[in-house]
Amino acid sequence: MNKLYVSAKYFIFLTLSILLSACSEDGIVTLVLEEDKPQSVAQMIVGQWRADHAEWADADGSVIEEPSVTDIPELNFEENGTGYFGNGASGGNIGFNWGVDESGNIGGSGKYDEGNPSVTFNGQRWYIFQLTKSMLILYRITDRYIIIYYYYRVGDYNGNNELPAQSEARVYKIKSTCSYDNPAVSTRSEIYTFNYDDQGRIREYSISKGTLVKEFSYRYNGKEEVYVEGSEWYKGFLKDDRLIELYTNTATVPQELVASPSYNREGYISSVNNMIFSYEAGNLTSVTGSNGMDYSYEYSDLENNANIDLNRIISDYKYYTLFAPFGFYGEFSENLISKEFLGDSADFYYEYAYEKDPEGRISIIIRKCIDKYRGSVLNTTTFEVFYEVEY
Repeated sequence: MNKLYVSAKYFIFLTLSILLSACSEDGIVTLVLEEDKPQSVAQMIVGQWRADHAEWADADGSVIEEPSVTDIPELNFEENGTGYFGNGASGGNIGFNWGVDESGNIGGSGKYDEGNPSVTFNGQRWYIFQLTKSMLILYRITDRYIIIYYYYRVGDYNGNNELPAQSEARVYKIKSTCSYDNPAVSTRSEIYTFNYDDQGRIREYSISKGTLVKEFSYRYNGKEEVYVEGSEWYKGFLKDDRLIELYTNTATVPQELVASPSYNREGYISSVNNMIFSYEAGNLTSVTGSNGMDYSYEYSDLENNANIDLNRIISDYKYYTLFAPFGFYGEFSENLISKEFLGDSADFYYEYAYEKDPEGRISIIIRKCIDKYRGSVLNTTTFEVFYEVEY
C-alpha cells in the first residue's frame, strides 16, 4: 500500500480520505480512485495548487531546514499542457509548458528518489511523492539536499469519483519546540521519528536533539522476545505483548536485569523498580517512588487513541521511553493528560492543550510550564504530530 506522510498542522483544511493505489495499464502508472476508473497523473495534476510548506531534507528524508513559502508562487496546470505561475488570470503571470512522466510508483517506497513519476515545467524536473484530489507533494534532488514543496489544491477536484474512507493513521514523527519568554534562553527542538514493521510493531525509533541523534532498532523473536539495538542495548521477555523482564544486552557487559514490572488485572503497569503506579477510571493518576518521586496527573476528555502513547512522549516523566510509548509496559491511559504535577519539591507544573485535524486526530499539543507560586509561564513546548496514512 502507498503511504501518505502528513503534518496535520500544514494540511488542517484538507480532506485526506482518498484511496491511493498504483496499478499498471499498458505500461502507464495510474492513480486509482475507484477500482474500475483509473485516473492518470496528467489528469490528476490539472488545476491550481498553492504552496503550504517547504522542507530541505537530506538523502534519508530527514528535515534539515524549513524555509518560508512566501516566495513560492502558485502553480496552475492547464489541460492543454500549458500553465503559469501565480494566482490570477494566465495573461498576467509567467507561463510555462508542462509534461508528465508517469513511470514509477508515487510514494510507494516511502523514499525521495528518482523512481517516482515526475512533472517537468519551467525547464526543471520535479518528482511527485504524493498526489491526491487535495494534495501535491513535489521534490527535486540537488547536490546539497532534497527540496520538498507541499501544495494544496485551490478549489474542487473536477473528478466524479466518491472518496472512500481512509484507514487508521500511524504517527511517524513528532517535532517539539520549546521557547522561553526570556530572550537570553535559546529555543530548543527535538524530533522523534517512528517506523513500523508489517505487523504494526515499532521497528525503528530515533530521538534528535540538535546534532545529538540517538537511533534504536527493534527486532522480535516470535511473541516472546524483543531486542533493542543502537545507542542502548536491551533484551526483553514478553508475555501477552507486555514486558515481564528486561535485561541489558551487550557483547562486552554481562546481562543485567534492569526491570521486572508487574501489572494489574486490567493490564496496566502497577509497579517496577520501587515505583508504584495508581489508576482511576482507566487513567494513570500518580507515580510514587522510594526516592521521593511523586508525580500526579489530571486528564482531559480527549481520547488517547493514537497508535503510540502520546502521554509518554509529551510528559515530563518518561519512564523507560524505549518501551512505554509502544505498549510494552501495558495498556495506555484512556485519556490525554491536562495537568502534570511533579511533587511538593518542584516549583512548577505543566498544563496541556490540544488541537485536532479534520480527521479528529491530535495534530498540535501545547505544554506550558507554569510557576507554581506566581502563575507565570516559564516556557512553552509545542508538539507537532505527523501521520503516515496507509490506503
